[in-house]
Amino acid sequence: MLSTKPDESKHSTTGTFTASTDVDGHFVGDPLEMQFYKDQDKGLWYLGATQRPASQPHAFKGIDLYVPGDIPGDGQTSTYQMKASDLATARYWRYVDGGHSPYTSVEGTLTVAYFAIEQRMKGSFRCTASFGSETITITDANFDLTGITNAKHILPRTKQGQLTATLTGGISQKFVSDSINVKHVNQELALTADQSVWEPLPPRQHRITLFIKDGVKAGRYSFAEDKALIRAAYVTPNQSSEVFTAISGELYLASDPTDKHLEGRLSFDTEGVGDPDKKVSVKEGTFRWLV
Repeated sequence: MLSTKPDESKHSTTGTFTASTDVDGHFVGDPLEMQFYKDQDKGLWYLGATQRPASQPHAFKGIDLYVPGDIPGDGQTSTYQMKASDLATARYWRYVDGGHSPYTSVEGTLTVAYFAIEQRMKGSFRCTASFGSETITITDANFDLTGITNAKHILPRTKQGQLTATLTGGISQKFVSDSINVKHVNQELALTADQSVWEPLPPRQHRITLFIKDGVKAGRYSFAEDKALIRAAYVTPNQSSEVFTAISGELYLASDPTDKHLEGRLSFDTEGVGDPDKKVSVKEGTFRWLV
């Protein structure tokens, strides 16, 4: 009887991953940046593709696809829904204004087959993905990948910064951003940091935001006393869309903030916009953004 155990001698993933989006048009994954492996922490299969514009080598668009880990390995077709509460999840990464924004599936359908002996997974999907109030529709997504990526060869996409913090009352105790974006809009800097939490499944998303008015310099500021200059919030955009605004706490800026370099620490207590009795505390926060 043939073994269905993955061949550890295969280190690379080959194949195709294409899609169409209503915002960016056609997506074609780079053949040299395909990834296909079992994410042991999440208990899900991961398939990833990246497209890099030739004129912007540090920019990218990407698609992450998570497939339930118990999919049969005999090649039979399985169909999964892709609502926010489902395990089958797609994420479309978009490089915009110097930041990487993750759009996560909230509706859609995935059809996929796994051939364990061949280390091959192929299928198609369509979905609507959201990033806050913004949405992107992905259609005609087709993938056919062979060869399980060796753990030593798994490469994360470029990150230009990160925000970490300890939470009380949030959807997890630890916040470690998957993506961070800083842009200048309406005479202020807007920092948005997002994380998807995979334990327990299905994945849930939460966000920390920080707004800094033009003219603010390096130093210490109070979210209570300097609210005309700085604002912060904790947000759960893909669950019940709750917003918790900072009512007290401190922000420390290590340097004069710009959309190219923003670094410092923050801690704040919040109350819910819709229900002031609901509280979330964000403590021991550190952030760094550099482009």
